Amino acid sequence: MGQPSRADIHYFQVYTHQTPEVVEVANARRHPVVYTDDQGYTCELLAAVSHPQQPWNVAFLRRAKSAVKNGYPVTDVRIWVSLEVAGKEVWERSIASYNPYFGCSVEFLDFFADTLVAIYGSKSDTYALRLNVNEVLAAAGELGGDEAADDGRTWEDEWNEPERWEGWGDFRKIENAWAIVGNHVVTLPDHTYDRVQALRIDETAEVRTLSIDEARGQGLLPADFDAIVPSPDRV
Repeated sequence: MGQPSRADIHYFQVYTHQTPEVVEVANARRHPVVYTDDQGYTCELLAAVSHPQQPWNVAFLRRAKSAVKNGYPVTDVRIWVSLEVAGKEVWERSIASYNPYFGCSVEFLDFFADTLVAIYGSKSDTYALRLNVNEVLAAAGELGGDEAADDGRTWEDEWNEPERWEGWGDFRKIENAWAIVGNHVVTLPDHTYDRVQALRIDETAEVRTLSIDEARGQGLLPADFDAIVPSPDRV
């Protein structure tokens, strides 16, 4: 038997860390953490979390397959976020990213009451996602079920830093230095740390830019901020 052509080589590159949370959600969704689908795509559950009191789970998923087109190897990749409620997917959307081919590193994924917050890196950029499950369910009821999965927006419409962090499904590019402080995602510009952007977790609100003194007065500095930047000489 001869060597297989490049078109016969399946794309397989696992990024998943098989944490207990990932395994739990994979079991709830009734598929392995990493598997090949009926179209020949390698599918991976990259990161996942279940709500502690509700039948909700959220997963970052990735599918990829290599092929040869016009004599050149190509890889078809998609990374998306999926929300399941009581075993049914009620919302999903491709992530905002520089290019999904470069992968996705999920740095934070957790629920705050009925709101999911995710922070992930794509190449050299960092993005945040805020997803309010009750708002998703309300919209699903208004739209008649499955139509709620896609409101017509694409990530190209969303990634250019809107002035508001919307109630559900809004990806926002943020600074690479970030922290969860109370009910805010707080971001600081790399190297300078001379101002703070504060994004509320618990409600839709304007994204606020604060000076360090203003952020300190409102309790919106990370607990170790002064250890990171102990004096103005290091700012």
